[in-house]
Amino acid sequence: LGEYENARNHTEKLLQVAKEFGYQDWQGEGQRLLGDISSQRQDRASALSHYQRALSLAEKFPMPRVTLWSHVGSARVYLAEGKTDLAIGHMERAMRIVETMRSFLQSEELRSSFFEDKAQVYFDAVLAQLLGGREDEAFHTTERSRARAFLDLLGTKVSLSRAKELVAEEIELRRRIAELNLLTEDDGEEEDDGQKKQEIEGAQRAYAEFLSRVRKENKEQASLMTVEPLTLKEVQELLDSDQTLLEYFVTPEKTLLWVIDKDR
Repeated sequence: LGEYENARNHTEKLLQVAKEFGYQDWQGEGQRLLGDISSQRQDRASALSHYQRALSLAEKFPMPRVTLWSHVGSARVYLAEGKTDLAIGHMERAMRIVETMRSFLQSEELRSSFFEDKAQVYFDAVLAQLLGGREDEAFHTTERSRARAFLDLLGTKVSLSRAKELVAEEIELRRRIAELNLLTEDDGEEEDDGQKKQEIEGAQRAYAEFLSRVRKENKEQASLMTVEPLTLKEVQELLDSDQTLLEYFVTPEKTLLWVIDKDR
C-alpha cells in the first residue's frame, strides 16, 4: 500500500518479539523485510545494511528463504546503483539456492507451486546479465530456467513408476548435496572452508559416479535425472548455415528475443 512507516513499525515489533523468544528465523526475516522497505524508499545504504544483517543471521541458522530473498534484494539495489557485477554475483547465489531448495521437493504439485514466485529470480538474473553485457550468460540462464522446470515435471511424471531403487538412491544423494549447500551458503567461517569444500566435492563426486553408472545401465532413466542446458556456442553448432533460431524469454518487465544463427 506504500505505507512504509507503518510497515517498518510492524517489522520492528516483529524483531522485538522474535528476539524475546529467540526465533532466529524470524529475526532474519525481519531484517530482510526492513531491507525491502528501505529499498522501496530508495534508501539503498540502509537496504544493503539490513540485507547483510539478514545474511549474517542466516550464517548461524539455515534460513534458505531469508538468504534467497536477501541476495535478490541486494542484487536489485546494486543494479540500481549501476554495480552490475556485484548484482550478478548475488543473483548467481540466489539461483543456486532456488535449485537446492527444489531438490528437496519430490511431488509435481509442490515443485510447480514452489517455482511460481521463484521464476522472478531467473528473470532478474537474465536482465542483470544483459545490463552487464553478458549476452552469452543471459542466454544460458534462460535455458537453465527452462531445463530445470521441464526436468522437474518430466521426472515426477515418468521416473517414479520404474527403477524405484535408482530413484530412491538419487533422492538421497541429491538431498545430501542440498543439505551441505544450504549449511555452507555464505557461512563466513573461513577456518572451516577447506573441510566444507571437501564434503561438498565428495557428495558431488558420489552423485556424478551414480549418474555415470545409471547412464550405462539405463540411458532413458538417466535422461530423467539430470540435464545440462546448452550453451550459446553449442546451440550455434547445431544450426545449419541457412538456419536462424528465434528464442523468446518473457518476463513481467519485458519480452526478450534472441536471434541466433551459425556465426552470430
